[in-house]
Amino acid sequence: MLLVILALAFTAVFLLGRWFFAGEVDTQALKALGVETGPKVVKSPLLKWSRPLYLRLVPLTQRIEAAEWRRKRQRDIMAGGLGDEINVEELLAYKFFMALVFLFLLVVFKASASWWVYVLVALLGFYYPDRWVKDRAKARHREITRALPHVADMLALSVEAGLDFMAAISKVVSRSKPNALIEEMNIMLGEMRVGATRADGLRNLAYRCNVASLSSFVAILIQADRLGVSIGQVLRSQADKLRTERFQRAEQLGAQATQKIIFPLVMCIMPAVFIVIIGPLILKYVFGY
Repeated sequence: MLLVILALAFTAVFLLGRWFFAGEVDTQALKALGVETGPKVVKSPLLKWSRPLYLRLVPLTQRIEAAEWRRKRQRDIMAGGLGDEINVEELLAYKFFMALVFLFLLVVFKASASWWVYVLVALLGFYYPDRWVKDRAKARHREITRALPHVADMLALSVEAGLDFMAAISKVVSRSKPNALIEEMNIMLGEMRVGATRADGLRNLAYRCNVASLSSFVAILIQADRLGVSIGQVLRSQADKLRTERFQRAEQLGAQATQKIIFPLVMCIMPAVFIVIIGPLILKYVFGY
């Protein structure tokens, strides 16, 4: 009987694994032909390990009508640089999959919980992928904002040295350390090489990054190009402006830090100090120590 049970369990696991990984052979064949399929680089371990599972839910989630949600999440995915990791349909399937995972963990560790706990845990699991995408987008925004003044300086120096704008961008991309802004500018160069105009390439760059300072920078460059203004002078003035804004933003964050530290100071540090200083005096007068 034990051997029969083990054989049935092994067969079930084998069939389940074959069902989940049925497309792996086709994917390997397409890659051998030079056709890329699916995400290229997946940085999140959880997303990588669960990908064969939640992809099975994509045919079901494609029937859900949520055009506005898809539009917003597509913008967040582009802003977070997640285009090679996940798309909108996979993200929706990932949301339902994480809701099931959270429910499964609740059943394993606390099966006797109330019904509202199950609803709350399912909602938390359903919301987690959205939070993950937004956090990645915010981190990428900060990286682009920090890199933009330096890139503007390098572009201004290259143009003032005699290069045209496109050659200056190519030089900056090839000589700069890899970061989010350099990656997006490299994509912009690829678009221009296949026929996109300079204005369209810059607009697509601003749309993908969705950063206010970069959008303003791109709008001024497009306007200067349209009016025939010297691009070198525009780049120099914008580089000075971006550097000033970065210093102002650093001062603002420093001022906010002094306010944020008040709560932990009052609630955590000061009580410990009072206990150390006043505690011996209380013990002395109350207990005579």
